[in-house]
Amino acid sequence: MPSCKQILVTAGINYPASPLSPLPLLCPVTYLILSTVTVTQAMRPIEKQDPLKELTAPLDNLLQIAKDFCKTYHHLALNSSAQFLPTPITGLPDGREKGKFLALDLGGSNLRVGIVELFGEVTVRGSIPGTEESRSDVSGPVSPSPSTQSLPLVTGPGLGLSESDAPRFRIAPSSTWAIPDYLKSMHAEALFDWVGECVASVIRAYLSQCSEDVAEKTIHEGLSLGVTFSFPMIQSSHTSALLMPMGKGFTFSTTNDLATLLTNAYTKQRTMSGEGVKLPKVEVVAITNDSISTLLAGGYVHRGNATVGVILGTGTNATCLCPVGKLADFKKPTQSADATHVLLNTEWSINGTLPPMERYVTKWDKILDTGNEKPGFQPLEEMVAGRYLGEIVRLVSLDILGRERAELPPQFNKPYAVETKLCAEVEGESRPEKVVEILKSYFRDTGASWDWDTTSATTFKKICKTVSNRAAALVAAATVGILGVNDDLGLSIPRTTPSGEEVDDVIICFTGTVLERYPYFQERCQQYMEQVTEQLYEEQAVSGVKSAHQRKVRLVEAKDGGIIGAAVLAAMVKAGRI
Repeated sequence: MPSCKQILVTAGINYPASPLSPLPLLCPVTYLILSTVTVTQAMRPIEKQDPLKELTAPLDNLLQIAKDFCKTYHHLALNSSAQFLPTPITGLPDGREKGKFLALDLGGSNLRVGIVELFGEVTVRGSIPGTEESRSDVSGPVSPSPSTQSLPLVTGPGLGLSESDAPRFRIAPSSTWAIPDYLKSMHAEALFDWVGECVASVIRAYLSQCSEDVAEKTIHEGLSLGVTFSFPMIQSSHTSALLMPMGKGFTFSTTNDLATLLTNAYTKQRTMSGEGVKLPKVEVVAITNDSISTLLAGGYVHRGNATVGVILGTGTNATCLCPVGKLADFKKPTQSADATHVLLNTEWSINGTLPPMERYVTKWDKILDTGNEKPGFQPLEEMVAGRYLGEIVRLVSLDILGRERAELPPQFNKPYAVETKLCAEVEGESRPEKVVEILKSYFRDTGASWDWDTTSATTFKKICKTVSNRAAALVAAATVGILGVNDDLGLSIPRTTPSGEEVDDVIICFTGTVLERYPYFQERCQQYMEQVTEQLYEEQAVSGVKSAHQRKVRLVEAKDGGIIGAAVLAAMVKAGRI
């Protein structure tokens, strides 16, 4: 099988002399040619070997990959100014947070805005007065996308609570919008003007469903806003956040203050309301990222056991509560000099975390990366996140299914034409004939020389499973590596418990469509984490160092974590707890 160097030479592209050098940046036309014709031609014949071996290679060495991640994380915590970024947060919620807050969650694909009410520690089981409210539709002039939808009232359980538990929160009203693609390539002010319109529409819906007294009080007192922002940023306080290069398809890179952008955009809406419905003043009181909001939301419910927050949707990120002693001096908290821990925004998707994975980067990963907006910027994200899984499947399929370019459906020749949601649908279907139907429906223009049958459909499904399985394994190894940073496995610092006490779980709170919705992904990730942690404990026992107790790692969905976590942080700030 030709190497990536041979493939590029075949295409007339100079290959870097150093194996650590990034591939040359390709223009879209070159990327299209390379990803459709050259790879298919250069990779034949595939029948003589397992064509998916490159993708399965990490599975044989997950323990070492997890160790390498841990080592890399410690290095980044001590040295990197772009990753393992400190936040102003020095502790987790205690579950007593209360209040009503405006919450905003801006992700890579969607914006969600809602009014979140936190009830704190609820001891009475049953319903909370008022939770029987009917659906709250958000209407008004904001219609930036056909996928804009109003969401009904949401209450607990969620976040791993059982149905018998009293609700800990209420979300009403709320709405979700898909972020229009054209805004991703415009300046930041244009994006946030649109966000301001969406925020105003939710507030109008809330005021319309309130009693007259509550509405007047809200307009008079204003609303406190908690923000979840799913992109890199530098924070010096709870309300100061400077945007860094964003990724996920966003191209603007100028430095902007997030609170200023939001405040200015919403102020425009208040000014434009004129004689219509008056809008209350909104004060930004807390800003954090998506992984931290996920951990805060989980910590609000699972007090003491929630240790890591993981995002895996369009993109990926993670956070943990890190001992201050593991940080460089310039990362240590200055406002809380006596703090022992600080929440870190790891930004684990970007290039500082490449070393543990570098030997497992395949030719398809390299081709994808060269065609990305920022080659070399987010290697982990490109291997595991929802924005890219379908594209990897497309590139692999071109090699394995495409004996001749004309034989494949023309859609295969278009970058990102294979969506991750198609891969998920195919993996979730157990009947081969139904997989054929799914693929025929998706690839309607198949061309004269191609038709899906059970053989080709089964091969496509195998490719999907192999790509998603690798992603689950890498996420598991990366997560276990995080647990080595905050010592939550009790490996470097043994955890002692009273005799006979039940072993606590280590809870990994997660949100994101890949972990939430992709068939079997969460289960595979859980299995790989258990496999690696068991190997770590066994290895430690063999070396003669025995932990006080072995903790089990458990993935728990932090449903609605983006806006609940933003509200929890706002409550913590308002209460002066952090």
